[in-house]
Amino acid sequence: MHTTWLRRHNLIADALRQATGITHDETLFQEAKRIVVAELQHIAYNEFLPEVLDNRHMTFFNLRSRTVGHDNTYNPSVDPRTYNAFGAAVLRMGHSLVRNVVGHDNGRGGVRTHLLKDHFEIPDLMFRPPYGYEYMARWMSKAPKSRSDRTIVDGLRNRLFEGPPGPQTGPGETLAFDLGALNVQRGREHGLPPYNVFRRFCGRRPAYHFRGGVAGGLVDHTPQNAARLASVYRYKYKTASASFNLPWLCLGRLTVTKYTLYMSWNLPIILLPPSSQLT
Repeated sequence: MHTTWLRRHNLIADALRQATGITHDETLFQEAKRIVVAELQHIAYNEFLPEVLDNRHMTFFNLRSRTVGHDNTYNPSVDPRTYNAFGAAVLRMGHSLVRNVVGHDNGRGGVRTHLLKDHFEIPDLMFRPPYGYEYMARWMSKAPKSRSDRTIVDGLRNRLFEGPPGPQTGPGETLAFDLGALNVQRGREHGLPPYNVFRRFCGRRPAYHFRGGVAGGLVDHTPQNAARLASVYRYKYKTASASFNLPWLCLGRLTVTKYTLYMSWNLPIILLPPSSQLT
């Protein structure tokens, strides 16, 4: 995607130079940047957000683009900063969308896929065969993504940046990273508040036990996911990881519908009896 937008920027800059006769590099750069930013915003607000948010909240937060004309609405009282929890936890929902393969599509029925684990930090698919980038872009535009759920593929979970043993590799030392584990560790390093804090922030009641669909428990989890949490975490003071479908779910100041997120990925789940619930 980075390469796609870099090439898009250069294409627009060339078109502007030919159409206007402007040759000043900085002017062309800034004008092309304006157009690229507008195109990115169009995709975000017209294609991505409608898949994450429902019609009610798209309308309530005035997130829809005008079908004609321009919108100059600006509210200087809005805090534009991103919540730490969004950047460190919620936005990682995209990790579950990654497939375990990458591929080429030559547009003539020739489709080839390759395991993701074999191409970390190896950009050969972009250059071989010739037009490798175009083949990969076509494949990405036509191939479905993984479902947004509680799992991530093997290439990210067990084989991330996997390499051969080195001279300093000890016995039993892992040769790859685990993206899910990195996400959990990131949440701890950022000091994200416990899961129940976010439940309150989103207007939900705190959970006091692991039973799903039961008052006072993980009522927004399926019984199956709640049982998985209960089977993995022996004590109540643990960091849990599970996904759940809510009729609505708080996403920063927004709410998410019909979308499954990793809201528990990096958030410590601390379930206490009501009498001892922390404030």
